[in-house]
Amino acid sequence: IGVNTISSVVASGTTITIILATGSISEGNTVTVDYTRSSGSVIDSATNILANFAGQSVTVELDAWCDISSTACNTDWGFRKKITIDNAKVSGSSNLSDFPILVSFTGSDFTDVEDETQLNGEDIRFTDQQGSLLQYEIEEYDETNNKMAIWVKSNTTGISPDDDTIIYLYYGNSGALDISNATDVWDVNYKMVQHLQEKTGTHLDSTQYDNDGTNSGSTQDAVGKIGGANDFDGVNDAVTLIFDSSIDLSRLAAWQIEAWVNTDGLTGTTFPTVFAQGTWRAGITLSDQEAGTDGRIESWIHDANVEHSTNPVTNTVWTHVILSQDSSGRNFYLNGELDGTGAFVNPTDANEPFAIGNLNTPDIDSGFDGQIDEVRVSDILRSPDWIKTQFNNQDSPSTFVSFGAEEIIPAVGGPLPPVSVSDSETAGETVNAVHTNKRSPSDSETAGETVNADQTFKRS
Repeated sequence: IGVNTISSVVASGTTITIILATGSISEGNTVTVDYTRSSGSVIDSATNILANFAGQSVTVELDAWCDISSTACNTDWGFRKKITIDNAKVSGSSNLSDFPILVSFTGSDFTDVEDETQLNGEDIRFTDQQGSLLQYEIEEYDETNNKMAIWVKSNTTGISPDDDTIIYLYYGNSGALDISNATDVWDVNYKMVQHLQEKTGTHLDSTQYDNDGTNSGSTQDAVGKIGGANDFDGVNDAVTLIFDSSIDLSRLAAWQIEAWVNTDGLTGTTFPTVFAQGTWRAGITLSDQEAGTDGRIESWIHDANVEHSTNPVTNTVWTHVILSQDSSGRNFYLNGELDGTGAFVNPTDANEPFAIGNLNTPDIDSGFDGQIDEVRVSDILRSPDWIKTQFNNQDSPSTFVSFGAEEIIPAVGGPLPPVSVSDSETAGETVNAVHTNKRSPSDSETAGETVNADQTFKRS
């Protein structure tokens, strides 16, 4: 069993973490550590180290192959990738638990997974470093453009601002069923999460509250900040939502509305709407025609009480905007940073419906001209550290997480690794080895048989 090497002086009182590279260790086994002290190099067991060096401890942290169950993850999964979350991108001094992490695959990281997984990633699984299953939602799996966007809920320990957080992606099991579940990713305080990734039809809310949207005129499947988005014409396009008490801003003691916006222009529209309830019962807009406030985040309540952020969005650039309110007042966030506050005004109960990109009854003065992506409503105020961290993650997922090399299941403790077949045959050629095509078309040929269609064999 391989372990990591610590090539530095360790002071008394230091906790040493030994990460096993492969395999596993059961109760009663001895961990052997090679270390150096003033008397020279010795090899001793972990228990003797504790005896010889009072105040020091040795912690064994397992990174064994996932072995949860046949439906969740075990040695039937042939491949995995280590995913490292950069602690420098996690804001604050405390861990963020149950945090929805955007894991975005592109380029070779995507093709590694694509080559060995099922057609739509049904066999994908995520675990924490201890091997416990993590909940996830696949927003986008695009084999044509080699990209994938998945939301993974961290464990209750959370992601750390002090040390890198490690999770694992497992894949490569042709018999596994899809167990992704969007509603398990988003905590109960998320009342609506609209990714707006649907190419046609209803826009589905990813939370348990089913605040789905109906498209009215806007272009679906526009290029978004994360996956797909909707492109609004600034006149009468909208995504409308029926009334539901879970996102009734007049009934919530606290609320937070957030979205990614990319404006094509701010001229000609008085109140470009991002999300609104009723006719300015409450909502988040951008300002156009108020002197000195063009492009700033704007909050109307009762069509009268207006507050603005300090700075404007940048036209034709994706910008993250947040409006939140509790009894202490209103808060504006621009790209993860607090950008102004305003007075508290409680919206009165009106049981009015909601809309994205315009009012629920579209109004030419309220249309948003541009793209909107990732609209969320919470019934709490997320902490400034949460807001900054999610901006870091969503704005630049490639620097928030990094991927290790593809690992193949160890032969010890499980079946032999699947044999990679790196060649292709065209119709009429003879197969040079027994191998099964796990992708479309899905048939098998044995050595000596003739291929009945052009196909590339991804696994043996």
